[in-house]
Amino acid sequence: MASVCGVPLDKKEIVEGSGSRTIPALHPDWCIKSRFVSYVAPPLDSSDQGLMGEWLERLQYICADLHWLLQLPHHKFWCQVIFDESLHQMLDSFLRYSPRPYDVDNELTGDNRRLHDEVTRLAFFTYLRMATYKESKENWLTPEVFGEIIYENFLFDIPKLLDLCALYGHSNTALLSKMVSNVFTQQPQYLDDLHAAVPTILQVFVNIAIKCGVETEGSGLAPQKLAVGQQVWGDVASMESAELQDLVLYLADSAITLTSFLTVFPPASPVLHQLHFGPRSVHFH
Repeated sequence: MASVCGVPLDKKEIVEGSGSRTIPALHPDWCIKSRFVSYVAPPLDSSDQGLMGEWLERLQYICADLHWLLQLPHHKFWCQVIFDESLHQMLDSFLRYSPRPYDVDNELTGDNRRLHDEVTRLAFFTYLRMATYKESKENWLTPEVFGEIIYENFLFDIPKLLDLCALYGHSNTALLSKMVSNVFTQQPQYLDDLHAAVPTILQVFVNIAIKCGVETEGSGLAPQKLAVGQQVWGDVASMESAELQDLVLYLADSAITLTSFLTVFPPASPVLHQLHFGPRSVHFH
């Protein structure tokens, strides 16, 4: 297999094994037919050996698949990442359903914990490789093309970046910060997406406030005026304990995720400030 040293991947052409034709290095033909299994959250009842056995088997498949993916040569890795929809689904499901470090019901121990930690580690390095446009002098992408690839193929988006910060911000802050910064640097459209996402993020907190009986009026910058005899936390007092617990955990998850994102990527702070995120969320202080 021949490649030209110093030529970016998006401009390379590679002779296939039979030597009968030359194919662009970024082409669906280099994508190996495979089927990545999606991640699911750990069973709530860790004592159920049947459910735990099925879940651990799924983790073993994911672990083996990610090991295989990370060992692929540069052009095959990127073709797999671009053209394999099942890989997208697996990575998305992991970011969405993997337990956060602060989850109170995360009961994994022993070998189960070690296997899950390995999947977590491999998923991180997969995203790290996807966020890297230059691996070596021989293996690199034109930065502009790299930015187009990660954006047009939804390899990263604002929800994914938030999830990455929630999962890895506590243990890989420095490396994660470089990853996220590179994504925003090479594709400035993500900053526009962040501006567009802030109202949605704020609405999450507003919805929780309404659920608790605390609302804002008008622009959302001023606390709601209470009617005579109205109790601010009346709705909370009448909640079932399970509902209240879910609400508190949801609020904590949202707040910790946002805090982690701002720690990992400080340039996001002015965006939230411009959109008055602080004053509008003051009723949670």
